[in-house]
Amino acid sequence: MNRRKLLSIVSVASLVGGILVFVGNGCGGQFQTFESENSPALGETNPADPNGTASADPDFVQGEKTASVIYSQQALDHLAACVGVEVPSDSTLRMYDSKKGQISVYGSAETITSPMMMGIVSTAGELCNDLIVQERTDGQRIFKGWDLSSNSAPATGVLNDSITRLALSCWQRPESLEERNIVLDTANSISNGEASASEKTALIVCTSMLASLNSLLN
Repeated sequence: MNRRKLLSIVSVASLVGGILVFVGNGCGGQFQTFESENSPALGETNPADPNGTASADPDFVQGEKTASVIYSQQALDHLAACVGVEVPSDSTLRMYDSKKGQISVYGSAETITSPMMMGIVSTAGELCNDLIVQERTDGQRIFKGWDLSSNSAPATGVLNDSITRLALSCWQRPESLEERNIVLDTANSISNGEASASEKTALIVCTSMLASLNSLLN
């Protein structure tokens, strides 16, 4: 991956960090365990895991419904299937190998940490770059109507259609108006007319949605 693309992914990670919990908020009720008395909130360190890495999942409570998310051994396959990347690139495999130790071992919602989410963002960014390369080569499925080599962002209607296709593929439902507006606001961080604006917009839209909690539900 060249430096420009790597810097784009780093920018995506910084921008997406603030909306990860909100995008895909249809699962919000399931994840209230984040704020339970015995569970760290997202962004706090798990007392059982002071270094911020993934820890073993807590015991299940009989009779309680437990939300679960993807776990470390399945994360890459799950995210790749979500966006339809058939063969992850070497860059993606290296990124995943470097981050999978931060991802929950068994997938309990209570083991989600900020390092885990940022590891997911980094892996998702690489997979979204793979998707862009794949669509340039094999035809456009998610980014239909985009000129991915353009310095201009796609028209709003075209962008909205891609957001819906990603939501259906990764969230198994259409996005809400509120979720769409959040993704659009994130996409608008790319200035129309800047170099590779269309590709950067595709990367940031894909990464924000692929790394959201709704994409991680098991």
